[in-house]
Amino acid sequence: MVRSKAGNERAAKKAARTRRKNEPSRIAKKAKAAGTIAERRFVAQLKKTKNVVLNGKGIPDIIAHGKNGWEFFEVKPYKMRRGYSSSNSWKTAGEKSRLLRPNQKKKFKELVLKGQRVSMVYYNRKRGGSKTKPTYSFEYEKVQLKKQHFKSRKGPDPEQILD
Repeated sequence: MVRSKAGNERAAKKAARTRRKNEPSRIAKKAKAAGTIAERRFVAQLKKTKNVVLNGKGIPDIIAHGKNGWEFFEVKPYKMRRGYSSSNSWKTAGEKSRLLRPNQKKKFKELVLKGQRVSMVYYNRKRGGSKTKPTYSFEYEKVQLKKQHFKSRKGPDPEQILD
């Protein structure tokens, strides 16, 4: 079967549409990888202090056992550097990634009320390298959650806690 010139053009247009459709998933993979890298590096920091660290999917991100007993950590972004140079400005991470999910808010509040040590670890992400091979460096800020952090409907928000 021979394809006409019009058929070739149609196939090329369909391939281009498919590439455009898949583009957001590539962007999402890079964003998720940055969050995962931040969690892994904080776990490495905890392990250096002779803690037993359990890290996996779910609520909360990190569970560590140290000299003061069990501690629960949730790692969230706070600020990110725009662009790749140190002269670029900072932007605050969106509420969806910066704040706790509703089920996390409920469980974390329960843990705090039961007297467990629950901490939010907010990170500022600096991006370096190039656009095709970005490198990230992180600065961490640990905040121990208390009953007062759950008074607002949003839950603990780094914009109110850290600024």
